[in-house]
Amino acid sequence: MAIRRRPAYEPELHTVGCKARAAEREPFCSHPGRDRLSNPAKEFVEAVAADSPTPGGGSVSALAGALAAALGEMVCGITLKKKSMVAHHPAVQEASHHLAQLRQRLMEAVDHDAASYEAVMAAFKLPKQTETEQAARASAIEEASKHAATVPLETAKVVVEVARIVASLRGITAPQAASDLAVALSMAEAAHRGAIENVRANLPSIKDAEWVRQIEERIKKLEAES
Repeated sequence: MAIRRRPAYEPELHTVGCKARAAEREPFCSHPGRDRLSNPAKEFVEAVAADSPTPGGGSVSALAGALAAALGEMVCGITLKKKSMVAHHPAVQEASHHLAQLRQRLMEAVDHDAASYEAVMAAFKLPKQTETEQAARASAIEEASKHAATVPLETAKVVVEVARIVASLRGITAPQAASDLAVALSMAEAAHRGAIENVRANLPSIKDAEWVRQIEERIKKLEAES
C-alpha cells in the first residue's frame, strides 16, 4: 500500500492559541469562545491520528521536546516581568535565549523525522528482481535506516539539554509558574524516552555492526545523562 505523504508541518506556523499570558497568569486566549488550538496544531494532531506512518513517534517526541522548551521560555518571560526577581534576570534571560534555540532545532526535527522514515519506506519499495537491483536496494535501506536513526538520536541529545536548562530555572523563576516547569520536565522526559525508542526501532535494519555498536554506546550515554 502506498504511503500517503502529508504536507510538511511548518514550525513557524506552530502557534497554540493567541497565548497572551500576563505575569498574573491570565487565561492564554483573550477571545472567549474561540478554539484554543490554532488550525496548524489541530492539523498536526489529526495527521498523527491518520492511518499512515508519518508523522509518527519520532515527530511526536520532537514536538514534545519543543513544547518542553517553550514552557521553559514562557516561565522565563513571566519572571522577566517581575521586578522582585530582578537579581535573577540575567540568568533567566540567558536560559530563555538557549531554550529558544533548542526549541527551533526540535521543531525542525518534527519534519526531519517524518522525512527520514519515509525515505526508509521508499528504499524498501525499490525493485529487487536482479542482483544489481538487490544490491542497490540493500544499500539504500542501509543508508536510509542510518539516517532515520540519527534524527531521533539528535532529538534525544537536544532534549537532555532542554531538561537541564529547565531544571536550572527552579528557584530563580516566578513561584506561581512552578507547575509549568514540572510539566516541561515531564514533557522532556517523554520526548527523551520516545526519541531513543525510535533510534532503536531503526537498528535492526542496519547491517553495519560497528555503526550499530557506536549508536548503542551513544544511547547508553544519553540515558545516563537524562
